Amino acid sequence: MTELLDCLSVYGSVNRTVVIVGDFNLPKIDYTSPSDTIHQMFVSFVVHFGLTQLINFKTHESNILDLLICNDVNYISRLQADVPFGSSDHATITFNMVFPEKKQQLFQSAAK
Repeated sequence: MTELLDCLSVYGSVNRTVVIVGDFNLPKIDYTSPSDTIHQMFVSFVVHFGLTQLINFKTHESNILDLLICNDVNYISRLQADVPFGSSDHATITFNMVFPEKKQQLFQSAAK
């Protein structure tokens, strides 16, 4: 877990929108009172970088193993579970990412 969080911390320290998705295999995760060292490390990482875990439904049997973590919840919409893909025993997670429109700059060229 230490190596993974060290790698991910590079993205947590940038001034951009961060979205992390994956099977973290943390079945006992409790963000208010982590139960062991691994869970404490993960929760500390999430809190330190101002991230939010958005999945609130079971993704594998009776656990939430697959996580969607981001630093701006406004970029995520229509998050839902779907049937497992192929032979997987995890729910498929589907969601939309909403990107703000960039204002187009108009350039004028001088005629010569």
